[in-house]
Amino acid sequence: MQQPARVRLCFLLRRLEAGGAERQLVTLAQGLAQRQFAVAVVTYYSGGPLAALLRRAPGGRHVCLGKRGGRIERTTITRWG
Repeated sequence: MQQPARVRLCFLLRRLEAGGAERQLVTLAQGLAQRQFAVAVVTYYSGGPLAALLRRAPGGRHVCLGKRGGRIERTTITRWG
């Protein structure tokens, strides 16, 4: 019997800093990734102490758009899509 397809979710944040909202989102993403969800957390900027925590979650994914100054690098978007 084939497993049902995972529902894909994407959350967008500025950066994965150690703030309350960011910590709650990582906790939510980890919980959803353990169920029938493929979770991607997309950030404009790289780094942040919670990025490593999210990468360790099974089924969780962190994608950084690499924003610098006022624009997002186009190569990052095409590589991710």
